Amino acid sequence: MFAPPPGPFPFFDALSKRFFELLLLNTIKKRETESGGMTYTDLQKVEHLPHIKVYRILKRMEEDGLLEKKEERIELGRPRQLYSLSTKGEEQLKELKAHLLSFFDIIRRSFPDALYESFDAQKFLEEGTFDTFCEPPRIERDEKIPPEERLEFLEDIEKHMKKRLEQVKKDILELKSQMRAKKIDGAQKL
Repeated sequence: MFAPPPGPFPFFDALSKRFFELLLLNTIKKRETESGGMTYTDLQKVEHLPHIKVYRILKRMEEDGLLEKKEERIELGRPRQLYSLSTKGEEQLKELKAHLLSFFDIIRRSFPDALYESFDAQKFLEEGTFDTFCEPPRIERDEKIPPEERLEFLEDIEKHMKKRLEQVKKDILELKSQMRAKKIDGAQKL
């Protein structure tokens, strides 16, 4: 079983927070288009977060000027609080998409083979919401996809991973060789 490496990884922590923010802002924007805004309960249902965390997230975003809140009167009960993106929230979403798109470009350059060519990062950044990930599809278990297709998909992943592993092994050998050469060169100079 894979054990996570020791120590903090600020890059991945920050990236994770940016993805969360992207999905949150996109979800709010989508709900705004569909139903005039997103309620506290909508967010709690979508992300399965404890109510206090949802409250803190929405309050912080509202205080930061990313969200606007309006009340919607209903026949029975308290008015619903509808959250929508403010102008500043729209700008933040646009900046976030540009930043994450540059990250996807790095991934694409790191893995230039055909497996990643079909991934549309721009579309993901535009349309990705929490709804996208509530129940992520698992192709290897998806009964609607014929077993032959699932097997082909998994074999493609395995082939890609083996190819990538071979490259990593070559890079390690080359680096070790360079390090040995530097040690020998350094020893000869003494």
